[in-house]
Amino acid sequence: MNDVLHLIGQLKSKGSHGRPGAAKIPARTFLLAEKMSRLVAELELVADFWERNTFGIIPLVRVRYISVVAKSNRISRLLLDSQNDINSQIAGAEFTDEDNPRHIVTYRVSLPAIKASLSKLRVAEDIVRNKFQGKITSDDIEGINKGRIDLGNSELSRSAFTGIIKDCFYADSFSIKDSSDNPDDVDNLIVTIYDTGLSYQELLLKIGGGFHPSDKMDDLTWLLNPKQYQMLREKAPFLISMTMPDLNEYARKEKHQPLSMGFDIPKPSSEPVIGVIDTLFAEDVYFSEWVEYHQILPADLAGKDDYDHGTQVSSIIVDGPNLNRGLDDGCGRFRVRHFGVAKSGKMSSFSIIREIKDIVISNPDIKVWNLSLGSDYQISKNFISPEAAMLDELQYRYDVIFVIAGTNNRSGDGSNPYIGAPADSINAITVNSVDLAGQPVSYARRGPVLRFFNKPDVSVFGGTKLDTIKAYGPLGPVNVLGTSYAAPWISRKLAYLIHVMGMTKEAAKALLIDSAAGWDNDIKNIALIGYGCVPMRIEDIIRCKDDEIRFFINGNILDYDTYTSDIPVPNTGRGFPYRFRVTLCYTPRCHRNQGVDYTDTELNILFGRFRSNGSMNPINNNQQGEPLYLDLPEGKARTLFRKWDNVKHISEGISERARMKKMKSNDDIFWGFSIKSIERLADKPGRGMPFGIVVTMKAIDKQNRADQFVKLCNITHKWTAIPLNQEVMAELYDKAEAEVEFDI
Repeated sequence: MNDVLHLIGQLKSKGSHGRPGAAKIPARTFLLAEKMSRLVAELELVADFWERNTFGIIPLVRVRYISVVAKSNRISRLLLDSQNDINSQIAGAEFTDEDNPRHIVTYRVSLPAIKASLSKLRVAEDIVRNKFQGKITSDDIEGINKGRIDLGNSELSRSAFTGIIKDCFYADSFSIKDSSDNPDDVDNLIVTIYDTGLSYQELLLKIGGGFHPSDKMDDLTWLLNPKQYQMLREKAPFLISMTMPDLNEYARKEKHQPLSMGFDIPKPSSEPVIGVIDTLFAEDVYFSEWVEYHQILPADLAGKDDYDHGTQVSSIIVDGPNLNRGLDDGCGRFRVRHFGVAKSGKMSSFSIIREIKDIVISNPDIKVWNLSLGSDYQISKNFISPEAAMLDELQYRYDVIFVIAGTNNRSGDGSNPYIGAPADSINAITVNSVDLAGQPVSYARRGPVLRFFNKPDVSVFGGTKLDTIKAYGPLGPVNVLGTSYAAPWISRKLAYLIHVMGMTKEAAKALLIDSAAGWDNDIKNIALIGYGCVPMRIEDIIRCKDDEIRFFINGNILDYDTYTSDIPVPNTGRGFPYRFRVTLCYTPRCHRNQGVDYTDTELNILFGRFRSNGSMNPINNNQQGEPLYLDLPEGKARTLFRKWDNVKHISEGISERARMKKMKSNDDIFWGFSIKSIERLADKPGRGMPFGIVVTMKAIDKQNRADQFVKLCNITHKWTAIPLNQEVMAELYDKAEAEVEFDI
C-alpha cells in the first residue's frame, strides 16, 4: 500500500487574453422580424404596467430564453441600465418546468431603460424588415461585423444592431411575474423577495402594517403568517421570488428498544472536536465526559423524547467503532461540542437558521460540523432552501464544512422523493445511506439539486431493518437506521483528514469523493448514492494500492488561469502506462436570490499531458474555452463537463483494452492542470478562493512507481512530495496537541 502524497509547489497564473468578439448568432440560423415584433409588443406591456404601477420600486422584467443559456448569450444590449454590467441587474433565475428546461431570468431595469430598449428594438425591427426582407441570417450578421454589409444611415451602430439581433435571437419573451404559488395546508412561510434596491423598512411602508422587524432573516427573506402572505400577494405579487414552509419535521419521535449492553470509555485527551447541531443531549450517558453540551432550546420546551436523536448521533461520533465492532473505521474517538437547538418533531426552520449562524460564528475553532436534521418537505427545483443557503454562506466565509444527512423517505411507498433541506447545501458533504452490499436503501431520497448539482455527494452504511446500527441513547444502546446515523461516520473521517492528516477542507472533501468513486467510469445510481460509497476504513482512503499513486494539491485561484505544467509522471521510456482520475473541490460564494444560477464562480479544470508548444491534451477531451468549442451550448457544457458545479470528477476508467500513452520525446514527461475561472459578477469573488485537487494514477502494467514519482518531484525542484503516513501524522498531531507544563 502507498501513502497519499501531498505535493507542495508554486502554481502559475495568467490573465485571459480573450476579448469579447462581435455579436453573432449560431451558424445556419436566422431571426425573423415577426419575432421581433412580438417582443416589441411584450415589452410595451411591461413598460405600460410599470408606468401605471405606483409601488415605487425598480421595475422587474422577466426574460424567458430559448434554452439554458450561457452568460455570454444573455441579453446585453436590451434592458441595459446606464451602461452598467447587465449581470449586476439580475434579481433571480429559474428554469421552466419542461423536459428540456429553459432559463427564465428576472432583471431590475429602470423605466427609462425599458423605454430606450423599446426604441432601439423598433429601429432594429425596421432594418430587418426593410433591408433584409424580414429575415436576417447568421451570414448577414457576419457580413455586417466585417463591414461587407452597410446599414446605411441607421441611428444604430453596427455593434449595437448586431447586439440587439443576438438578444432577440436568444430571448423568447418579456413579461412580469404577476402571481406566485400559494402552498396549501401550511401555516407560516419563509418568503424570499426580489432585490429591488429598497430596504426592509422601505418596503414595509409600501406594503402596509402587520409586519415586524423580528419577522426577517435579512432584507430579502421574511417569515410571514398566512394573513401577511396574502397581503403581500394582493399588493405586490411581482415581489415574491420563492416560498417554502417554515415548520419542518426535523427529527421524528421514534421508539427504539434499549439493548442490554454495558460500555466503558477512557477519559478524553487531545482528540479532535466535531461540532454537532441536533436535538438535545442526555448528560448522564457513559460518554458524557467526551461531550461539551450547550442547550440552546429553552428548558421549558423540552420533553423527554427530545434527547434521543441528538444523544444517539453524538454517540456514534464519539464511540461508534466501540458500539459497532464490525464498522470500525480506524479513526479512533472524537470529542463533541453538542448544541441542542431542536425538539423531536416539528420546529421552525426560521429559528433554527438563526441559531446555527450564531453557533458557527461563536465557535471558530470547530472545522467540521455534523447536521443530522432534515426536512420531510422536498426541495424546490428552482431555489436553494434558506437553511442550505445560510450553510453555504457560512462555509464560504468561515472555513468550515458541514456534513449533512441526506434525509429519509418515511412514506414506505417505494418512491424516492427529492432530498429535504438542508441537504441541498452545495458546499457541504451530503450523505445518503446504503446497505452492507453498497446498494441504495429503501428510505433513500434523491437529488439532484436545482436539477443540476449532484447530491448526495457520497454514501455510507446507514442501517437497514435487517442490519441496524447501534447507537447509545438516554436509556442505553439501541438499534437505529437512517441517514442521521450515516452522516456521523463521514464526519469522523472528514475530521480525521483535516485535524490529524492536516488537509484543507477542500482537499479532504475531494479525497473522500475520489475514494468513493473509484475507477467506475459509469457511476450508477448517482442520484441516490452520489459519487459512490466511501470505504469503511480510513487507511483505504489515505493509502492506495501498490500499483497506484495518489496525491493532492492545495491552491488558491490567482487569476483567470491558475495552472502548473511540470508534474513529472514516471514513464517506461516509451510511454506512460497509466489511467488517471481527478477530483476538484472548491467552496464558491453563492446567492440564493439568483435561483438556478446559484454559484458565483465556475472553475473549469483541464488535466493532462502538456505538448511541446505549451498546450495540453486533456484526459477527458474538455476543450471549453478553446476556439473550436466557443459555441458549445450551455446545456451540454453543464452535462458533459459539470460547468458551474463546485465538484469536478474526471475518470478515464479501467478496461482490458487500456493502452500505454506513447511519448514523443525524452523530454515529454510533464503533466499538469489548468483551472480557468469564470465569474458571474463583476466583483470576481473567486479571486483568492482555495481549492483542492486529488489525482490518482493507476498503472496498467501493475508496477509500483510511487518512490520513483517522489524522487522525480524532488529532483525537478518544482515540487516537494511528502508522504502522509498515518502513524507519523497521528504522532505529530498528539505532540502538537499535548499540553506543556512550565516550571515557574
